[in-house]
Amino acid sequence: MAGRSIPSAQDMQAIDFEKIKENVRRASETVEGDHHFIRGIDDGRVKFDRDLLNGKRVISIVEARNASFNIPAETDLSYRLVKITIEDCKNCVFDIYHNTISQHLEISHCENVTFNIHAPLLTLQVDICAQISLNYDKGCFIQGETKIIH
Repeated sequence: MAGRSIPSAQDMQAIDFEKIKENVRRASETVEGDHHFIRGIDDGRVKFDRDLLNGKRVISIVEARNASFNIPAETDLSYRLVKITIEDCKNCVFDIYHNTISQHLEISHCENVTFNIHAPLLTLQVDICAQISLNYDKGCFIQGETKIIH
C-alpha cells in the first residue's frame, strides 16, 4: 500500500502496549459506565424512569422475551438519552416517547417485535430481524428525512 510502512522491530519495541491497553480499558469503562443494560426480561413490563436509569444516557435492551417497554419523553427523565439499542428480543412491544439526541434507534436479531414510535426518529437501523412492526405517530416520520435501513 502506498504511503504506509511496516514498523521496524525497533519501532515496535518503543510502543508502550500496556499504556495502549490501559487507555482502551478506561475508554471502555466510560462507555460502559454511561450504558444502562436490561438483559433477559421474560414476561415483564418495564417503564424507564430516573430511578431506573440513574443518569445513564444509553439504553441497551438485550434478550427480552414476551415483554413490553416504555421509554418516556425526556421531560419525564429530566434529561435526554443519547441512543437506544435493542438486540435479540422476541415477542416484545416497545413504546418510545423519547426524542434521543442522536435520533437513531438500532435493532438487531429481533423477531416478532412491535415498535410504537411517539417521537421524531431520523434513522432506524434494522439488522437481521423478522416480523418487525413499525408504527409512527403523526409527525414522527419525516418524509424525505427519516431513513429506515435494513
